[in-house]
Amino acid sequence: MSGSSEGLGRLDDALMRLRRVTAAPPPGFVVESGAGAQPVTASTVLVVDVCARADGEVSVGLVARALGVEHSTASRLVDRAVRGGFVVRSSSTADARRAALALTRAGRSLHERASAFRRDRLAEVVAGWPAADVETLSLLLDRFATRASDRAREV
Repeated sequence: MSGSSEGLGRLDDALMRLRRVTAAPPPGFVVESGAGAQPVTASTVLVVDVCARADGEVSVGLVARALGVEHSTASRLVDRAVRGGFVVRSSSTADARRAALALTRAGRSLHERASAFRRDRLAEVVAGWPAADVETLSLLLDRFATRASDRAREV
């Protein structure tokens, strides 16, 4: 095992504290949609993020894997995003039994606003840090996230 027990404990603690800060906009985050201003749940932001970052067709199964949830849970989260007008379902070109998910204009707008919100929050946190420290942190976190994602797929 790499790392000291103390170091791994600090890492675990830091990641748990960061989860709530970086996962999505705070409660009450609102966006404009066809129905007017409406609050958006963190789970909807996460579904939209999966759709925005995916290469190729997005299915409920892909959303489930990306979010680390059961297929039935992902289906309910996708339903909420569809009802909110952020995602649309259509027939899959790869498998007629599956639905393909795509962002609507409101979904793309939500993704842009949520990403900007997170980046602004991160900018506030690292304000005053040397650029080299921010770059080092981003490289190490990217390496960590890639390895963690790869390991999650192996399970």
